[in-house]
Amino acid sequence: MKACIKSYPGTINGVQGKISVSVDPEDNEITYNYALEGLESKVTGAGTHIHAGTTCDDADLVGGHYWDAGVVGPDPWTAEYGAVYSTNKKGRAVGSFKLNSGYAAKDIIEHAVVVHASDGSRVGCGVLGDYRESCSVPPGSKPKKLRACMSPYPGYVSIDHPCRNDL
Repeated sequence: MKACIKSYPGTINGVQGKISVSVDPEDNEITYNYALEGLESKVTGAGTHIHAGTTCDDADLVGGHYWDAGVVGPDPWTAEYGAVYSTNKKGRAVGSFKLNSGYAAKDIIEHAVVVHASDGSRVGCGVLGDYRESCSVPPGSKPKKLRACMSPYPGYVSIDHPCRNDL
């Protein structure tokens, strides 16, 4: 499942990207992958977490960190457990971490995912789901190449015309 990340509700900051999450059905260990841009430059150890809320439309409904204390004990969505990202000089972050929130995949789908700034403020948000559409172009990836077929200018003739209909 994935979440398309955009600016946190009530903010306009240019944060965007994708977070994808998979959960091991044997032990509920989460593999949390992120590809983000528009963040602070050269940050180490800022947080990103699954939250209790199920929307990013209203900041008051996003809630706090989402974990089952009866299963895993203290909050695993902390730096101590590795729930952090770091950015390059352009404010891009690409990476992953693993942790156990105590919840299965069916329990975390449709929950909000939040990206925090280095000071802990909330700067990005998305909702986990089985989305087929793509999020913004992930940082570090190359845009799709476009192809164009040029034909001779009207009134001119080309002996070796390179255009083909099968491009």
